[in-house]
Amino acid sequence: MNWLTSILGFFTGKSGEKIVDMADEAVFTSQEKADIDTKQMGETLANTSIDIFNRLVRPVVTFWLIGGLSGCWKLPNTAQVDPVWFQIFMIVITFWFGGRVLLKDLPQAVGAILKMRKG
Repeated sequence: MNWLTSILGFFTGKSGEKIVDMADEAVFTSQEKADIDTKQMGETLANTSIDIFNRLVRPVVTFWLIGGLSGCWKLPNTAQVDPVWFQIFMIVITFWFGGRVLLKDLPQAVGAILKMRKG
């Protein structure tokens, strides 16, 4: 029986404070819900704007690159860009799209597009 008392004492504590703490964390009162709703209402416009910006970066860059590679508009000549700035650009693009895309998928896609344009 001593082991059972030890296990129950671990969960309940000697004065029962652990049960009160666990119940307080488990129960979500209407006052806590109102506090959270009030905070969220003030942050909604900012959060929405940031979410829109974060979600549009990749599609816009992808659309711009695909349009430029397919000949819809002219892309900048990368040979004229300072190598330091080009390296910074490549780091940012790698961060957005991942290294696999730049090292494997993108060269294959560019090769396929060039073959389609020639053929």
